[in-house]
Amino acid sequence: MNGFTVDPAVLRQIVNTLRSIDEQLARLAVAEPLSLQETGHARLTHSVSDFVTRWGEARSQLGQRIKDCTDHLESAITAYSRTEDDVVQTFGGNA
Repeated sequence: MNGFTVDPAVLRQIVNTLRSIDEQLARLAVAEPLSLQETGHARLTHSVSDFVTRWGEARSQLGQRIKDCTDHLESAITAYSRTEDDVVQTFGGNA
């Protein structure tokens, strides 16, 4: 059986990438619904309004999921790093 390894540095890169994505999403302009005068058609006005509402909700949900994921990854990084440090202290060698 081959061993199981985790590279905390790679996990850290993933955390940084996810945070960058989250920052980019947060910087996107907040969409505003268009009025009937701007669209010229009631169904189009409704469709744009529906999209804007759903987009705002989706951005919020995605941001929360990214935060949850990065929190879990941070916990994993801490746990793996502590375990590796404990093994090195106990048995010697390089971390």
